[in-house]
Amino acid sequence: MRDTVQVDIKPHQILDGDFYIMCSDGLSGMVDDQQILKIVSGAKSLERVVAELVDTANRAGGNDNITTLVLQCVAA
Repeated sequence: MRDTVQVDIKPHQILDGDFYIMCSDGLSGMVDDQQILKIVSGAKSLERVVAELVDTANRAGGNDNITTLVLQCVAA
């Protein structure tokens, strides 16, 4: 633990269909980026994406808590 944290901020253009994933290291430490992309690209619903990401992390060892939030951007 540190008294201060250095936060990296980068602007990105949000496009229709983009996905954003916020997760703990229980997911990112157990599932590599390519696996995450494959799961997100192939799932039929956001609920299924989250369930599959958590299941994949658990099958890879699941030695930490796994917190995952997935957002999909849709043009209005």
